[in-house]
Amino acid sequence: MHRRNQTVATLGQIHYDASPSWAWLSCHCCPHRVAMTLAWAVIRYGPHVSTDVLRRRARCSKCGALGAALMRTSYVNMAIGDRSFPADLTWPADVAVTQTTAPSV
Repeated sequence: MHRRNQTVATLGQIHYDASPSWAWLSCHCCPHRVAMTLAWAVIRYGPHVSTDVLRRRARCSKCGALGAALMRTSYVNMAIGDRSFPADLTWPADVAVTQTTAPSV
């Protein structure tokens, strides 16, 4: 089912309008997910590009599936606030990227 009359956020909007400025990329086919800084996506694709580009071009580094869900970080509680960036589950530390490839989940 296609989205009708809905505006999809741009990479710049989710990067600049949010704190913290990172998100989860989750594979559609397996339970693998990685944390990704949104600054990388803004630099690579530009701030005016739809977030759908990232969803379509992400490739899972575990199962190889193309496409991923882009999920914002979650609020923990008043004492902690937003979730901190999980350095151990980070992309692109475990993935080599060239000009023709997209981020791997």
